[in-house]
Amino acid sequence: MRSNGIFSLGGDLPTLAGSFREAGYQTAAFVGSFVMDSRYGLARGFDHYDDDLAAGGRRS
Repeated sequence: MRSNGIFSLGGDLPTLAGSFREAGYQTAAFVGSFVMDSRYGLARGFDHYDDDLAAGGRRS
């Protein structure tokens, strides 16, 4: 992807996380940058995707 914060991952593209999940693995990501926010399609394929950047915040 290019131009962080503008483009999002297309729904038709396979992801490595999705491939691992289909193979039976549990997948998770814990990110620390707004450009990795789930609204850009990057959470697709993960069982858990924590993109909450609020200080001390936590989402499940």
